[in-house]
Amino acid sequence: MYLREDELEDFEEIYRKVNDFATERHKGQVRKATGEDYINHPKSVQKIIDAYGGDRDLIHIAVLHDTLEDTETTWDEIAELFNERVADAVSELTNDKKKIEKLGKEPYMSGHLIELSDDALTVKLADMLHNVLDRPKEGQKERMFRNISYLLENRELTEIQQDLADAFISEYDRSKG
Repeated sequence: MYLREDELEDFEEIYRKVNDFATERHKGQVRKATGEDYINHPKSVQKIIDAYGGDRDLIHIAVLHDTLEDTETTWDEIAELFNERVADAVSELTNDKKKIEKLGKEPYMSGHLIELSDDALTVKLADMLHNVLDRPKEGQKERMFRNISYLLENRELTEIQQDLADAFISEYDRSKG
């Protein structure tokens, strides 16, 4: 993707805006697995989406993917600051705690992955890839692998989604030694 200078300036401004927003919202939060600032995780997911050729909205969804679940951010704020496509996908990526309690984490996630829009699924796969790269506990890694296996058996994926799923499986296999 080649941008004219004026487009590049717009892109850089929007990129700064979304990163500043996410950083402010996740301020003070730490990642359980590593103890580092939580914002490093969404920014890593954002980098994965960028590396796999995601468009501007996917890059924004990636850095905002946990804001509705983990902060006081609202759908309306995201829609107003960015757009409805971004807000809708971030909303889809927010876990339904009542359904998780009722069904259990793994059955919930398997069904949830199948139902996600392409935008949300693409970011979720990048999120899972970063999670497996972040050295999760063995049980979490196994659960993510089973969820991706179920997804591969039950849903047709876009090229970027397939590439992300393949990268997850490669990293999972590598980590198994």
